Amino acid sequence: FDKIQYRNIAKSSSWKTFCSSLNGGECDKDLDLEDGENNIEFLVWDDADNFAEASLDIFFEIIS
Repeated sequence: FDKIQYRNIAKSSSWKTFCSSLNGGECDKDLDLEDGENNIEFLVWDDADNFAEASLDIFFEIIS
């Protein structure tokens, strides 16, 4: 494991670091979600620069 990167296509096309180390085998981070549709893509990198990717679509609605 080297790092996990993410981007929210609804907000930005630039990659951000989700985590670069594990704490007890877990990676914790808060994500900024936009009201409405969020398309979040993840890249998980290993030390040899191999990666796996996954995406997650989330609909988020703020109710006040």
